[in-house]
Amino acid sequence: MSITTEQWREIYSELAIELGEHTCASWIEPLTCAESMPANELHLQAPTSFIADYVEKNYGRAIIDAAEAVLSISIERLVFTVSPASAKSSAPSKHLRNVPKHDAQIDMFVPNLVELPIKDDIHLMGVSPFVLQPRGETRMELVYNNVSDVDIRIEANEKYGLLRATDYDFVLFMQSWLTHFANEYRDQVQRWQKTKRGAEPPKPPRRFAPDVNDILRFARVYDNAGKTQREQVEGMFNRLANNHVKISRSGRKRRRWGSFSFVDGWEVIEENTTGNIQKVQVGIPQWIYEGIVEAPTPTILTYSRDYFLLKQPVLRFLYRLCRVCDKKLDNQNSYDIPLSDVYHRSGSRRAQKRFNQELREYVSGFENGHFFDWTVAIEGAREQATLIIKRVPLLVETSS
Repeated sequence: MSITTEQWREIYSELAIELGEHTCASWIEPLTCAESMPANELHLQAPTSFIADYVEKNYGRAIIDAAEAVLSISIERLVFTVSPASAKSSAPSKHLRNVPKHDAQIDMFVPNLVELPIKDDIHLMGVSPFVLQPRGETRMELVYNNVSDVDIRIEANEKYGLLRATDYDFVLFMQSWLTHFANEYRDQVQRWQKTKRGAEPPKPPRRFAPDVNDILRFARVYDNAGKTQREQVEGMFNRLANNHVKISRSGRKRRRWGSFSFVDGWEVIEENTTGNIQKVQVGIPQWIYEGIVEAPTPTILTYSRDYFLLKQPVLRFLYRLCRVCDKKLDNQNSYDIPLSDVYHRSGSRRAQKRFNQELREYVSGFENGHFFDWTVAIEGAREQATLIIKRVPLLVETSS
């Protein structure tokens, strides 16, 4: 028996009606259908055994019903195999950390990596919310004037200092998991509205209690459990709790403005016998909760998970800048940003001449200019220097 791509799409569409689009995006979309299989059997491949087991247990019957409806045959057996597909973008390998030893063996569900605008279309992706050179950093604020008609200031507490790139990984962790829970909630509400049986499903809570190891796995870090684990975790959450984003209007365009936190308080709720922190409870800021759970259509941008492997904060900033500019490439071949503007958006404390030189060295080292899903180049000299971003097709390899 064989199933065409079009037939699998029809099966997916049937499941989207039955289970909800958000559930399908989280659990069915990662699956691939085998090109050929024994008669009356449906063979599906999943990226991890966790996803295979979860889908088989919770959605197996729905998959069989949808397949029978589309194919007009009786499906007697649903078979799952674990055969990861790899979607490879042109990540600059020499600028990536080595993939952690147990990364490929993680047998757990990891949500899509996403980020939300602060308000409206004001996105922290367009600036650096973290310092690029944390060693020796003494500033207590990062100032970005006239970015999308607003002034953005990131203000720190003198005791803890400004955010580091790895601190911001937790913000991405929090937003990504909340997006996953919000999608499940919307699907539950959709099913409840059809029957009105029982109580209306509750919204995701405003506080959640992640395991520290899950945070590290999400950020693809596994070597952080030494003697300084407690200090590292405490330092991260103290900086997140004591840094604030302040937005004010700088142009005529009407904008929402105010002060926004990265976490709404935190506390340790579990530690081991050596004093290392195992679990924390964290409050989700109102701007994140409203934007993901309560917005009719959340506006989020997805990341490549190889973002976490980038060694240098300046390359993380470059990735974020390329990602937020990507939508502009829907209607134009390239997006050009004066290097003086890139420097301003980076928040670097180095002199602009040195920043420009460093960025040129990185960009010239990218193979064929490829940087994940884009090609980047710097053209012109001195005041005319410009960063040019172009989109390139994503190369996808599938396993047979």
